[in-house]
Amino acid sequence: MLMSESEICYRYRINGCYGEKHIRILAQLNACTYAEIDAILRKNGLIPKPKEYRKKRKRQCEN
Repeated sequence: MLMSESEICYRYRINGCYGEKHIRILAQLNACTYAEIDAILRKNGLIPKPKEYRKKRKRQCEN
């Protein structure tokens, strides 16, 4: 990677947070993968972590 983590976060914040499109651009500039940039931004709190889905419990009918 050409940029440090703090510089990647700075550039993501300063350029308006265009989401997926901007992450791909940062990945190209740093000659790395989309997943690596995504992980850095999630680690630094710029992208919310995905919610974990819980299984809904079935109600038990009382007779």
